[in-house]
Amino acid sequence: MNNPEFKNSIKKSITRILIILFVVLGVLIGYMAFRGYRDSIRYDYKVHLNGIIDFAMQNLDADDLKNCVDTGEKSEKYIEYKTFLDKMVDYLDIMYIYIMIPVKE
Repeated sequence: MNNPEFKNSIKKSITRILIILFVVLGVLIGYMAFRGYRDSIRYDYKVHLNGIIDFAMQNLDADDLKNCVDTGEKSEKYIEYKTFLDKMVDYLDIMYIYIMIPVKE
């Protein structure tokens, strides 16, 4: 049992096992932290966008927009709403906002 080669062999094995264990734990902890961060960002983004949509819908005059689509002319309310949405895009750091007309209700 006092064989020096045997002691070196055990030390090397333990060192290898510990290094592998620390690497695996580091990768696992890093992955879990990344997933937590990613999920948090996605949740915050979804809440932020839902707030923007709700705010935009509260200020929308659907009858006026329908009239603009039917006549093909822009009303004063439409121009104000478009300016309002443009400001939202600029101030709230979003890329774009679309107003779409559904084909089927």
